[in-house]
Amino acid sequence: MDFTPLFKPEAIAVIGVSLKNDRHPANVIYNKIHLRYPVKVYPVNPRGGRLRRDTVYTDIAEIPARIDLAVIAARADFVPDIMESCIQHDVGGATVISGGFAESGRADLQNRLVAMAREADFPFIGPNCLGIYVPSRFDTFFLPGERLVRPEPGRVAIISQSGGVLVDQMVKFAEQGVGLSLAVSIGNKALIRELDLLTHLAADPGTSVIAFYIEGFEKNEGRTFVQTAARVPKPIIVLKAGKTADGCRAVSSHTAYLAGGRWWRMIQITLSMALALYSAVLILGAIFIWLYTEFRTRRTLWVLEKQHFWRCVFCGYTYLDEDNQPISECPRCLSLNSAQD
Repeated sequence: MDFTPLFKPEAIAVIGVSLKNDRHPANVIYNKIHLRYPVKVYPVNPRGGRLRRDTVYTDIAEIPARIDLAVIAARADFVPDIMESCIQHDVGGATVISGGFAESGRADLQNRLVAMAREADFPFIGPNCLGIYVPSRFDTFFLPGERLVRPEPGRVAIISQSGGVLVDQMVKFAEQGVGLSLAVSIGNKALIRELDLLTHLAADPGTSVIAFYIEGFEKNEGRTFVQTAARVPKPIIVLKAGKTADGCRAVSSHTAYLAGGRWWRMIQITLSMALALYSAVLILGAIFIWLYTEFRTRRTLWVLEKQHFWRCVFCGYTYLDEDNQPISECPRCLSLNSAQD
């Protein structure tokens, strides 16, 4: 797949803008690109009309220019039809901002997008993501421009499964003077995944360092990622999330992924908790047995201290008199001479 339309577009269509709600994510994205960046941007809504003084197109087919990147911020049920229209009209690629796919139990809807895109060799980022940030060129983050901290252009690329983590890192980069070449929030990473972007950035002359925030891999994907990273001559930094119980809950609520696989990780956590409980029971049992033994020993010694033993001076037999009275006859040799022990 050619990622050039995704990261170096000349014309962008924002699909899903609202004619009534200026705070809609699609409107935030459109206004920001339209007012702050040099690329050409077109609003799309099936109802058409005008957004301030700009024409709102009812379909991507009506736009009088070839669209390199479609930013889709419509309801999840509408996204497959929108993507099909993009493919039919030779759009270069898409960023699917919309949520409501695998992360909320609609894996079937997400799989339709993937099957459609693979058949048409159509690259898209997402769904359920913030999308792409290219310094001084464009960004698809649905954060108002005044709230988004923008690092200066540089040679560090960062790929994050979490949009929140990505924005936080961008703030830190700006504070520390670290420049960005590219930032991508991949969300559910239905089609384009870390490995694809690693391969792309390894060949990107504008990127010298590659950073990843990863929440989970598919089966055997992690091994392939590590093997590929070993062949890349550029420094690669990876922050892996989802290794604790709290991390697992946070990851699954965001993208339906867990470190090392969702169910396997849950099994590991369950077994760890069971082992900890079993160990605690063994320790408590050992403490109880020790206390019980100590109690019996001390009680026996106390009883013995209160009793008298007698020893026969002839045969040496030792015996206990329960009444604490001298016995005139040895129970063993029937001797009449006994002494207190």
